[in-house]
Amino acid sequence: VFGGQTYQVVPDSAHRFDNGDLTLADLLAFKLTQDPGLPALTISTATPATNALVTLIGRGRNRGAATTWNAPPPLGNFDGWLWASSSAQRWGTNHVSDRSETVLDTQSFGLQFNDIASPPAGEHEAAAANGDSGGAVFIKRSGSWQLAGILFAYAGYEGQPSSTSLFGNVTWASDLSLY
Repeated sequence: VFGGQTYQVVPDSAHRFDNGDLTLADLLAFKLTQDPGLPALTISTATPATNALVTLIGRGRNRGAATTWNAPPPLGNFDGWLWASSSAQRWGTNHVSDRSETVLDTQSFGLQFNDIASPPAGEHEAAAANGDSGGAVFIKRSGSWQLAGILFAYAGYEGQPSSTSLFGNVTWASDLSLY
């Protein structure tokens, strides 16, 4: 569903990407029967550099109230946000923290959710939440936007309360340049 219109998938067009070693990535593409009228996307041919600024777009759970998790020793306390029960399309930015990682059999890059006291204008520390899988990760290179990744997972602390994003959590995006 895009713009309130439902688009049908071309039968038998689904393609599950593989890693070249018989393992399957958490990445699937398919063709639509109708053109939704979107501009063509340039897919990145290079993994984003460490600390590169990227823009995440998803449709997962919204941010709720601020929270603190008092983790058992030796972890300490972690601030962050509860997830609201509602969802909406939204965007945010983050910096690449991990490059060329394999997570859930998927070649990916990571984005760590950090507490930025005074972020530069236009930068908003973003993290994935439930429902963001399949969302886009864009990078701007030489003045043009490129699709660098697809959101597919997030990692919290062991024992972290459910439905929370805490500083230090990592969002994982499939690295399209490797597929």
